[in-house]
Order: sequence, then C-alpha cells, then structure tokens
Amino acid sequence: MSKVRFRYVIWVLIILMAFAGSVAQNKTVSISGRAIDECGNPIPNAQVSLYYPPCRDCIDHIIPTSESLSDGVFFIDAENMSGDGLKLYLREKIPTGFWSPFEHIPYENLPSIPELSGVTVDIPQKEQSVIHVGLGDVVVKTRFSKVVVDLPNLLGDQYVPNKEVMSLLKITLKDENSKIIYQGGLPKAAFDSTYTFVNFVLVKGKWKIEISFARKTMDMKYCFNLNINDLECRKLSLKNNKPIEDFCGSTTIKRGH
Repeated sequence: MSKVRFRYVIWVLIILMAFAGSVAQNKTVSISGRAIDECGNPIPNAQVSLYYPPCRDCIDHIIPTSESLSDGVFFIDAENMSGDGLKLYLREKIPTGFWSPFEHIPYENLPSIPELSGVTVDIPQKEQSVIHVGLGDVVVKTRFSKVVVDLPNLLGDQYVPNKEVMSLLKITLKDENSKIIYQGGLPKAAFDSTYTFVNFVLVKGKWKIEISFARKTMDMKYCFNLNINDLECRKLSLKNNKPIEDFCGSTTIKRGH
C-alpha cells in the first residue's frame, strides 16, 4: 500500500471514529417524576422545562416543556443531548389574567433566588440511544403569590382607565438586596381588560416595588415593601395618601415603607 493511500485510509478512519463518538454522545433522554408541594400533595398543570446547553452547530435552541398531569406525574423528553449541564425547572401554572416577570428559563440572568432554582439532572453513562431517568417526587419551588395594583386608587380621580396607561406606567422590581429583577413598562398581559388593575405574580421573598406614572398633568411615584411568605393575594393601593399593602378581600392593612 502506498504512503498516500495509507494516509487516506487513516484519515477516513479518524473521521468515522469522530462521527461515531458524536452519535454515541448525543442521546434521547426521557425523564419522569411527580410534581408535589412542600406537604407532599400533587400539583397538577405544573410547567416542567428541561434546560440543556445549546449544541455547537445548532441554529435554534428549543427548551423542551410539558405539564404535569392531575396526579402531578410528568414526562419530558429531550433529543440529541450530550447529557451534561441538564437542569429541570418546575413552576406552578401562572394564574389566568396575571403576568409573570420570571419568564425566561434558565433564570441565570437574575440574582440568586432559591424559589427560581432548577434541579440538576444526572444522566447515567450508558451506551444506549434512549435513557430513562426517574426522579420520583420533585418539590415545585416556583409557586406564585398574586399582586394586584389598584390604579384608580393609586392615581386618583384624574385617572381615566384606558390603554394609554401602558405607555405612562413604569415599574421597578427589586429583591431584598436591591438588585433589579425587572424595570420598565408592563406588557398588556399585566393589565386587566379595563385597565383598572395591574395583575402580576411574585415568589416568596422580600420585594421592593417602585411604581411611577408620568404625564403632563400627573407625575407620581410610589414605593412598596412586600414580605411574601405565603401564597396569599396582595393588593397595592393608597390610604391617607400613603402606600398600603392589603390582602385581597381582607381588611388587614400593612403599610409600605
């Protein structure tokens, strides 16, 4: 065999081995488990998302998602994976008519918030094209408390509910360390159909909320401190020109600072 032909054969073998190695590394992973709360009760309709790093030559990086069944059981599959850097994110369903500032998984661009953390998934090193991983019970950490802003109460008699408020109202949401989670205008999904209320959700923790409204005849700014340690709904409004936090449908008042 000539040297040229020998080198050609070697190069072909190297390419085939590299291709076979890449095929062997890319697997289809099937994950199952049961979404539960802290008391062990099943959570139906929980959103389950599996994050994995994008591959080198991928055009689109699609994060697989599914929902838990009525008994909390979930199944989720991901194809063409290397098995490294997998994280499972579980969150309860966002209530209808409410907006969430925590939209993009993974939440790595946000400050460290335990309620937004994912579960690391270890994939067994098996020479199989499809690998099944059973996680058993998985506690859903990302659960929501509703927050309702009463716009007519906050902005006064001059405010006429209409969609103009979307361009005039700004909100800044900070965690307990004053790190900004969200800042800017709100999407239409955050407003009710009459533009009377702003509806969004937060997770457990200490939050600072700044709400500002600016136009020629009105320039206002209000600050609220919320200590959310349960899943009760909060209503933000004014009393005697001071920001207050009230439980929705309750007479219990908590003053903002």
